[in-house]
Formats: sequence, C-alpha cells, structure tokens
Amino acid sequence: MGSDSAISHFRVTLTCGGLTEREGERAPHDVAAEFQQRPWHSNVAVRWDDTLPWLAAENDFDRNGLALFDEFFEVVVACVKAPGAREFKIVSIDGVE
Repeated sequence: MGSDSAISHFRVTLTCGGLTEREGERAPHDVAAEFQQRPWHSNVAVRWDDTLPWLAAENDFDRNGLALFDEFFEVVVACVKAPGAREFKIVSIDGVE
C-alpha cells in the first residue's frame, strides 16, 4: 500500500458465501439499492459471479474493512430472506491515493 500519508481512501472488497444461485442472483440489485442510501461509501460496485455476491466500496475511514463488513452483513441479512448459514469474508483492503 504505499505510505499512509498518501492514502486518502480505502477500497474494501467483500464476499458472502452460503447463498443459493436463486438467492444470489437478486442480491446485487438489492444490496446496490441499499448502499445508495449510504453516501459515506463511494464507488460502490456489487456483482454476482454465479457463486458469490461481491461488494466493493471506498471510504475515508475504514482502514480494517470492518465498517463495510458490518453494513454488508446487515444488508444481506435484511435483503436476502432465506434460511442457511452465511459466510462473510473481507477479500481485500487497498489504499487509494
């Protein structure tokens, strides 16, 4: 990541395992719509890759990715009404200059 003084934002990428294909296909639309209501995260990108929903977003405060992780968890639990265990994971945290 370069020197911390040059980093102005953090780009955090997350996934959520444990969704069926049917549950996951709709998840990106619902998650993206919810994150439109959260302007403290910018450049939000949500996609489904046939196995996992992915969320990536930038902010200026989430050095360890846990804030976005918590919000992604809340949104998926609220938007994807289905039984089963979910496995949330921080995939990467990159500094953005």
